Amino acid sequence: MLLSQYKPLAQKAYCAAIVLLLILSEVFSSNIQAALPTFSSLARLTLTGGAVALLGVKIFLLTDYEARWQPILAVLVLAYTAFATWYGDDVWFFLAALVGLGAKDIDIKAALRVYLAAAVAGLLVVQLLHFATPLMPYKWWNAPCTAWSARHRPAGRHTERKNQRPPRSSASGRRPGRSAASCGRGWNPRPSTP
Repeated sequence: MLLSQYKPLAQKAYCAAIVLLLILSEVFSSNIQAALPTFSSLARLTLTGGAVALLGVKIFLLTDYEARWQPILAVLVLAYTAFATWYGDDVWFFLAALVGLGAKDIDIKAALRVYLAAAVAGLLVVQLLHFATPLMPYKWWNAPCTAWSARHRPAGRHTERKNQRPPRSSASGRRPGRSAASCGRGWNPRPSTP
């Protein structure tokens, strides 16, 4: 049985973990990765490791399980999600399982208040960094142009052939394979009728 003196500690550990994950997802999953790549990767590792440690302590040491099979089920769920994370390269599946398992014996309303306060504060910090510093610049791009240029960009100087003829124009005057919407030139949201 979980002693009542450890319930506030369990609540604080859970709330601290979800705040760390919120900072990870709001701040360090943004354009700051391009501006400060080393700092961003270290911060991501620290925030992820801290949240995993806090949630692990909460799940295995500060949770009152009613039956013996419950902690075994928690281990199986975490093992499965860790396996899927390892081979799927998506750590959020594992983190979602940790957050879900850690929610047992937690005052969800209090945790939600902490989460919402941290979310608003994180949103304000990110917007302040966008507008006041060059650390998190807005990136404006045209999605079709980006997709087109990624498909049609030469692989590099060493793979380009010299004296290569440009592709023939189609009847519309555009290069084959290029959509009218690419790069925003000559694109009209209404389809033209022949």
